[in-house]
Amino acid sequence: MLPDHDLYRILKDLQIIDPNCVKEYAPRVRDRSDISVYRCSKSGVIFLGKIDQAELSYYVDKDVDAQNLTCEEKQIPFHHIDNARRRAEAFASMIEGKQWLDFGCGDGALLEMLGSRAQEAWGVEPNSRHLNTADGGCVQIVPSLDELSSKCFDIITLFHVYEHLAEPVKMAETLKSLLNDGGTLLIEVPHARDVLLETFDSAGFRRFTLWSEHLVLHTRESLEKFLRAAGFDDVSIFGFQRFPLSNHLYWLRNNEPGGHEKWDFLDTPELSAAYFEALEKVDQTDSLIAIARS
Repeated sequence: MLPDHDLYRILKDLQIIDPNCVKEYAPRVRDRSDISVYRCSKSGVIFLGKIDQAELSYYVDKDVDAQNLTCEEKQIPFHHIDNARRRAEAFASMIEGKQWLDFGCGDGALLEMLGSRAQEAWGVEPNSRHLNTADGGCVQIVPSLDELSSKCFDIITLFHVYEHLAEPVKMAETLKSLLNDGGTLLIEVPHARDVLLETFDSAGFRRFTLWSEHLVLHTRESLEKFLRAAGFDDVSIFGFQRFPLSNHLYWLRNNEPGGHEKWDFLDTPELSAAYFEALEKVDQTDSLIAIARS
């Protein structure tokens, strides 16, 4: 039986998926045995059979103090500081001197790094524990967009947040309404065509990356259709590779994450750049970046 929820209907109505090509991809996600995963063989989009676990109240109350992912019996730490530094280096020029909102800002690490370079910096983070620990400094962090209804921004960023939203088109419409004319919405999401899924077909990685909070894993085409449905006419999608070759080799050898730390002796800037170029050429990077302008 195919899923019956609003996100599935959005995917179907936007002709992102063909119901005749949708089949079960995995019987469960890593943290819930009652949630199955589906994939459209025509589009490559991966989505969950159930999404009611992604209610806002879940994120408000979620225990984030441990900052870990559970992969079977192993606790794998988030490298959120490294991600924040990478994003700061990549997107500082787009934020410089701008009115900036980071939606789903977590503990505010990126805001802390770049907030002083923006004209004004705000964050939205519903999680109560993140709100209590985030260092506001030169930025202001609020739990809801409702508190920003009178403001407009030059750039709004969502880093690995959009895939968590049960109403992604509606939220993109709301964020668009908060942008100044010519403003930019910048989104980074996991990629459904990640080489570990698409070519290497790593069973360990599949068990790890399919998670109850990731409601949909996008392709370039699905992400663009979501944003165009929200009213954005100028949309560009790029591939980005977060993890190096050492990480992938470790997955293939040990069915575990962490290879970019344990086997980092394999990585050089030249090798990483060449590997990214090869993955981008076949559209199998681990992440996608969308830049949409109002």
